[in-house]
Amino acid sequence: MADIFERYSPSIFSGSTQQSRPPAPPTRLEPTDEAVVLYSRPILDALAQRQPPEMHAHDLAKELSARIRITDFAQFLAVIGRLADMSYVQIVDKDVTGNDLIRLIRKQ
Repeated sequence: MADIFERYSPSIFSGSTQQSRPPAPPTRLEPTDEAVVLYSRPILDALAQRQPPEMHAHDLAKELSARIRITDFAQFLAVIGRLADMSYVQIVDKDVTGNDLIRLIRKQ
């Protein structure tokens, strides 16, 4: 309840006709979105260099580890999932170990 009072001017509770605006939402990205921004270019570039433009996730992570630091494979897969949601890549074949086959659909 205290959060409501912090977000809005007390005038809305006192019956005043003057309206105040709630503060803008924070501009900080979610951790996965930060990772998407960081990893997306190298991922898309690596896939674009292949013919056909697809790789398994483990191979892609190994190749990219020379250029970017991948400390959490689960987060790397979340980035791939986010790129799939954004229609940059398609997860062609899901693997139980996370070694999904990833295909480039469009490049940035």
